[in-house]
Amino acid sequence: MSSYSKAAICVGINEYPNPANNLKGCVPDAKLLRKVLLSKYKFDNIDLFTDKNATYKNVVRAIDNCMLNMKDYGHFVFTVSSHGTTVPDLSGDEEDGRDEAICLYDRLLVDDTFRKLLDHAPVGLRMTIITDCCHSGSITRAAYVNRFGNFSRSETYMKPRYLPPEDDNFALKSNAIPIKSKMFTPEKDMREVLITGCKSNEYSYDAIYEKSYNGALTYNLVEILKSYTNLTYYQLYKLLQQKLPSSQYPQTPQLEGSDENKKRIIFS
Repeated sequence: MSSYSKAAICVGINEYPNPANNLKGCVPDAKLLRKVLLSKYKFDNIDLFTDKNATYKNVVRAIDNCMLNMKDYGHFVFTVSSHGTTVPDLSGDEEDGRDEAICLYDRLLVDDTFRKLLDHAPVGLRMTIITDCCHSGSITRAAYVNRFGNFSRSETYMKPRYLPPEDDNFALKSNAIPIKSKMFTPEKDMREVLITGCKSNEYSYDAIYEKSYNGALTYNLVEILKSYTNLTYYQLYKLLQQKLPSSQYPQTPQLEGSDENKKRIIFS
């Protein structure tokens, strides 16, 4: 298998086995990010997983393969736009703790598994993670139609990108429980840079931009990436803060990582 200097995995899930969980903006998010990574940032390889192809087996295998085949000091990007959820923390000391999980098409990708996959990264590999989904019981990823032009009221929809825990008792009390295990380690210990759509007490929104459904974070992030060159992560974050929160989308993107990594040129 070829080794890569720059590789990415882009995941977007609109359609789940249960149609009641379906969304609209996640697949366009994944395709939009893949397009800009290929065209502007010249990534060697990008795996795109959408809907029924975004299974646990496919995504985990792709991450594992990338970790095995990335060149030292290359760059790996993982983006996900989907439902998120929380699960009881079975490995920690807190009986009422909860862990974060990404809802793939057929199974959850829990934080512990994700971190173990990233731990296999080659020496010096730089990593960027972009998540446009939510994990806390107190927040949702909701859909919001920004009606401009000829969009009709019938196109308005609102739906959370959060699936409640399957355990009913756990679900009932989860809003009052702090998340014990985050998807990522404390900032000072992070090898990766993490960009997320909102604070833990806010919503992230879907919207219609140029007649396409996209997440507010993803659309604005890509617009900035297309418009600027040689931005650091910190500069990118400052530009995102000019876009969000807005009067229509009251969500505050977050940037996490070590100070050193935040000063790096994005995707370098």
